[in-house]
Amino acid sequence: MQSTEDRAGPFEQTFATPHRSHVFSTVQGLALLLLGVTVMVPVVAYVHFGFDRLFGYPKIVLLAVVTTGAAVSMVLGVQKGLRLVGLITGALMGAGCAGAVIFANEHFANLLHIYKLGKAVLLFVMLLGAFPGLGIWARLASNHRKAKTNLNDSDCGAQA
Repeated sequence: MQSTEDRAGPFEQTFATPHRSHVFSTVQGLALLLLGVTVMVPVVAYVHFGFDRLFGYPKIVLLAVVTTGAAVSMVLGVQKGLRLVGLITGALMGAGCAGAVIFANEHFANLLHIYKLGKAVLLFVMLLGAFPGLGIWARLASNHRKAKTNLNDSDCGAQA
């Protein structure tokens, strides 16, 4: 029978202190704040508060603001070697999100305006629109991490 001290060891090693790569920086926090201000606020304004009263072409304005906001947020939130990839995939996520919201507001407006449920549906639509860009980002970041790990492993083998 194992004692509780033996079981606490791996748990503490895993969850006690974050690894250096998992530390949340101030710039990443600002990127999330910027993402909320430039993506969430315009989308909610477009769907619920008559975005078309403010601008002559509300769909184009929504697409431009959300795409730019998502792209800049990704550039701020990623590491230096992946900033160009972050810019492209962030723009793709923003365009997909804005396009999905515009489509849902045109064809399923009644569903987006259901009391309390409409906001959950809106978040789901935004996530669904951003998913292709998010998938490409995850794939490219994973490939970059693997290449970096393989490069470090080959350097260690060459020195030995």
